[in-house]
Amino acid sequence: MARVCAACPVLAACEVSTVLVPTTAGFWAGRDLTVWPESSVPIAVQDALPGLELPEQAAA
Repeated sequence: MARVCAACPVLAACEVSTVLVPTTAGFWAGRDLTVWPESSVPIAVQDALPGLELPEQAAA
């Protein structure tokens, strides 16, 4: 997300929002601000959205 956010025209405003708005989930200013509950059970993290694979990944 840091690479995606680097070119964003509102990156500075987004960075300020991370300080001013209580945030517990999502990517803000290129950083994952998700707060995971303390648990001994591992939480599955999805690193891609289904159906949005790149053509070379879909063929594999």
